[in-house]
Amino acid sequence: IFFSGGIDSLSILQSNRQRYPSDHPGWIKDGLSVCGLEIQEPGAFEIVLDSLALLAADAGIALIPIHTNIRSLGPEDVLDFWKFWTRQFMGCAFAAIAHAFSKRLTEMTISSDSAVPNLPPYGSHPLIDPSYSSNDLRIHHAGTTLSRFERTKLVAASQLALKHLRVCNKSQDYQPGMLNCGQCEKCLRTMLALSAIGMLDKCQAFPTRTVSVEFVMRTLSLNSEIITFYQELIEPLSASGRHDLARAIELKIADYDKSQKKLKWKKRLVASIKKIDEDNLGGVLLKTKRFFSGR
Repeated sequence: IFFSGGIDSLSILQSNRQRYPSDHPGWIKDGLSVCGLEIQEPGAFEIVLDSLALLAADAGIALIPIHTNIRSLGPEDVLDFWKFWTRQFMGCAFAAIAHAFSKRLTEMTISSDSAVPNLPPYGSHPLIDPSYSSNDLRIHHAGTTLSRFERTKLVAASQLALKHLRVCNKSQDYQPGMLNCGQCEKCLRTMLALSAIGMLDKCQAFPTRTVSVEFVMRTLSLNSEIITFYQELIEPLSASGRHDLARAIELKIADYDKSQKKLKWKKRLVASIKKIDEDNLGGVLLKTKRFFSGR
């Protein structure tokens, strides 16, 4: 398995341990952790490895650290790279890394980011990743039957996982014993899920063990790729008595829906103006716009 110490990979590992005995061929034996993708700094990677080593020893898997320059094949601009990574490059890059170990591995599992009903058009996908298999190595895309909230509940069953969980990508801020900033969106969604199942106060992986309404309203900026992660938290948070947090998420979703309606209206209006310009004005409006914008 690609072993990052996050919710996705830990839930796959936890599910695997519940499903198979140690002598079964399906028992995961190796965890590959990669430096050169979201973690660029060797120092930060060493901190992560120290944390992963404890999780790997507890799970009975061999931790294999990997350093790669495969990221240099993508755009140099960070934002352009991550767009390229998520939409085209992710699955094939992971598969290439796995095939470098094909003399050792027979099957490789890539953890899914989302459940089947909400799968985005990612570069890693259950219909794509298996196509990177060969006669010697089978590639799996796993975890699509569980929502992120359900995965979090699986992970929260382990006290060690709650201590060494890593969901934050701000690797420049990593410190020994603390791999999450507690301020970013990924930290927020995980802390909310843990709060909904009554485990946040037992989790040592974040700088704080509480989530406030103010924090949600200040931090959360929704988009089409993450909105389902929050929609699924409303009912569990209400059931746990955190109606204030559930209401805050509902308000954020309502604001997002309004902004999407405005965007659709704007696109329709622009499309109508373009058509009128093309059909009746010979493109004069477009030429005028380009002239005044310096194009």
